[in-house]
Amino acid sequence: MTADLRGYGGEPELSDRLVPIDPVRQIPWQTRQWQQRRRQGLSFVSLSNTKRSPVCLHKHRDLPRPVTRSRAKGGWGRQYRRSGCPSQQARARHGVGPRFIYDLKHGRPNGETTWRSFCRHRPSRLQTFRDSAGFWSCITMLLLAIFAVFLTAGAASHDRFDNLVAFGDSYTDEGRGDYFNRNHRAPPEGQRLPPRNVTFSGGYAWPRFVTARTGASTYNYAVAGAVCSNDIVTRILDPINAPFPSVLEYEAPVFGRESSNRSLYPNRRADNTVYALWIGTNDLGIDGFLGATQHKDKTLTSFVDCVWALFDSVYRAGGRRFILINQLPLQLAPLYATPGAAGRGNTRYWRDRAAYNVTDFQDKLKQYTTTVNTMFDYGVPFELLVRQRWRGSTFSILDAHSILTDVYADPSRYLDSPANLTAPYRNCLRGCVDSSEPLSGFMW
Repeated sequence: MTADLRGYGGEPELSDRLVPIDPVRQIPWQTRQWQQRRRQGLSFVSLSNTKRSPVCLHKHRDLPRPVTRSRAKGGWGRQYRRSGCPSQQARARHGVGPRFIYDLKHGRPNGETTWRSFCRHRPSRLQTFRDSAGFWSCITMLLLAIFAVFLTAGAASHDRFDNLVAFGDSYTDEGRGDYFNRNHRAPPEGQRLPPRNVTFSGGYAWPRFVTARTGASTYNYAVAGAVCSNDIVTRILDPINAPFPSVLEYEAPVFGRESSNRSLYPNRRADNTVYALWIGTNDLGIDGFLGATQHKDKTLTSFVDCVWALFDSVYRAGGRRFILINQLPLQLAPLYATPGAAGRGNTRYWRDRAAYNVTDFQDKLKQYTTTVNTMFDYGVPFELLVRQRWRGSTFSILDAHSILTDVYADPSRYLDSPANLTAPYRNCLRGCVDSSEPLSGFMW
């Protein structure tokens, strides 16, 4: 499968055979979509926004709907692409119901015929990306997988990227948060922080492995403990006696100021720079929505709007290649799943430990994370293709939630023995101690 996903105009060319989907199995699409994702391990979504191409919409719906399937080798999950429509006779043969076409350029239905397609694929094992040196954790491997798509799909599918700009929290941070804690102030602007293996789980953060694998330059603005916006959830960072530096109030503005620095970004262009965001663990967790500490009238929709606002900011700075990593199954994390053994004592943020109800909190977290992920799945195509919010851009979603759920269900396929799903590699119940077991055997 090769396709041009750059989104700079023109239709992508599909080199693989398109296979019609049984329309009976499509309805209802929302239910069918999630069933397919669970069963087939769908984990990657790529959307391309062009200026002139119309998009097929299901009748009486506002969201683009896939109606054909194509097969591809390698890579992760699924990719949404445009392709040509079959004839009315072919559509009738396959039982495809009525459609109307929405012209993205003129913002109205038209008489043209277009057809949306998507491909599904999954690797057999994550071991392909495992490093024998032992620095790999499950989360690091899954994050590198998304960039392996860019590497292995071929030059016709994706242009090589020379720069990776990352935003987020402790899952992405490789030293910026530690600088705040040690120096009681923000790192100086205009220079990149050196590589450091100071992640909370031990080892290096996933952007550093991307750099090693691709040769791309990494610019990491993530801060451990960050939320998307302090206007939604506010957490205080004691060393600076102020709210944690958030994505919208700190990370994005710093990038905006540095993006025009030619000495820092000597070759940043729209076509060779990828921008990735992974945020939500602190927003949805015990110090956020789970603990009912969000600001008045703030909802999960407010959080998702904050995510879109980050990409708005990057878009204004010239970014055109976007990656959004969705929410992990946080209800499986030791903090919430096994608080007595490795969770409750592993954090200083619990307010009323005696009131913690494992089942109740796990259920709430599952609702929060799956709801936000669904909003991502529907929101990205709507904002990109219907509203034309980021014209000329490509947008990819990494379904980290499904990948980690698969790891939890069958750890022997993904983790070294003995696999550990219930405790973090670095346990801070009584001082922080790293496990004597290999890091590659830990999910957390």
